[in-house]
Amino acid sequence: MVVSFRFSALGRSCSLALAILAGAFALLGTARPARGNDLDLFGLGAREISLGGAMTAYSNEFAATYYNPAGLMNGRHLALSTGYSFADYALDFDSQRGGTLDDDATRIRDLAGISFGLSTTLAPGDPDAKFAVGFALFLPVKRALDISESTASEVPEFVLYGGGRDRLAIYLGGAFRPFPWLSIGAGATLFADSDGENVNNILVGADRIEFEQDASHDAAPVIGVLLEPWEFLSFGVTYRGELSTKIEFRSITNDLADITFESITLFSPHQVAIGAAFDATARLTFVLDVTWYNWSAFKDAFIVAEANGLLVGNRVDSGFDDIIVPRVGVEFEALPWLLLRFGYFYQPSPAPEQDGFTNLIDNDKHVLSIGVGFQYDTDPLLRSSRPAGVGTAEATHDGPHENDRAIFPRGRSGVDFGPERMPALRKWPILSLDMFFQYHFLAPRDHGKIDPADPIGDSDSGGSILNFGLQLTLRF
Repeated sequence: MVVSFRFSALGRSCSLALAILAGAFALLGTARPARGNDLDLFGLGAREISLGGAMTAYSNEFAATYYNPAGLMNGRHLALSTGYSFADYALDFDSQRGGTLDDDATRIRDLAGISFGLSTTLAPGDPDAKFAVGFALFLPVKRALDISESTASEVPEFVLYGGGRDRLAIYLGGAFRPFPWLSIGAGATLFADSDGENVNNILVGADRIEFEQDASHDAAPVIGVLLEPWEFLSFGVTYRGELSTKIEFRSITNDLADITFESITLFSPHQVAIGAAFDATARLTFVLDVTWYNWSAFKDAFIVAEANGLLVGNRVDSGFDDIIVPRVGVEFEALPWLLLRFGYFYQPSPAPEQDGFTNLIDNDKHVLSIGVGFQYDTDPLLRSSRPAGVGTAEATHDGPHENDRAIFPRGRSGVDFGPERMPALRKWPILSLDMFFQYHFLAPRDHGKIDPADPIGDSDSGGSILNFGLQLTLRF
């Protein structure tokens, strides 16, 4: 729809133009409307990222607040964690006529972040504890909140990456174990946002413009269930609610127009994850996840402007599709103090082929990860490389220290918590150091334009992302 206005004086026309211009500056207009959640892309926790994020049935301690809050029940001691990660983008975009716009599209700022976490049962050290709580925080080092928006245009942009998605995130969770084989958890995801309404009173003869904007947060629920029917096998289901942060500005001119600018600054879709974890041997565990993402609910990728309730310009539907992401991970105890990890997931792009006016670029991704974990305890008889909440098949053997190694069962109903095994349950390794390396390969993709006169023309995209980091955990 095209909306036109008639004005009786040049001054009033200039007033309206100033209102629109002020609103555009207020929205920090650029050609990079990034969307998405950093943790949906990279994951949370060094051990968890190493295993490809397949943690719905295997999570414990603070990272369970994201993957499955019910897993908090499997972190039996007070655990404090801190970590650092760094992601570097090396993206490629080439078009027929883009010129310098091609280079601008690939200039994605790197992401450096610090994570903090805390988890505990309400009866630390007690295998019969019924309640647990957890907290996780992810803080981008360079910026806690970065909002960059633009109106619909042909400017190419990697829509799911970039500074616009980098922001402070907090995860809160609690869990309850009504039966030895069943845990139920719930929590919330909170993201930093900019909220409120800016009223720019641009009047004829006015000498000032006022902006009012507040820092705030948006929240979404996280609900999880963990089933542990046997000591060597567990199943998990997690629902993560949609998180759509929105910013709105108003520009009011003297009896001419009330113009509203509205934009979604970050979108994380509804998600349902189903997972399983299987202890093949005392030292080898396999994990598997499948996650559904409701990306078809993401409609507005650009600023939407209305004047006196009427749409200004065209409203562009992003045309995104729902996707299903499979994940797999392997954890192997190479030495009593050393864990080796491998993970992989495949994420198809929710963005359609860009054959029209816009260039919202995204690619299918193959993501490989590797990691190592070191653990230490002051009592050599109680050392184990298995993290808190991880089961071993040796729990069925006689004696708590077979092969001079403690048994740290996962806490499932099939584990015998007899008196002879209680000493091993009272002590977890007090110190863990986990490191990971994650590589994203963006499969090459071609975009053919319907209009041969398109200002950008046919294009192709690809590239890679490198993410690495470490995490230190203390248990009490």
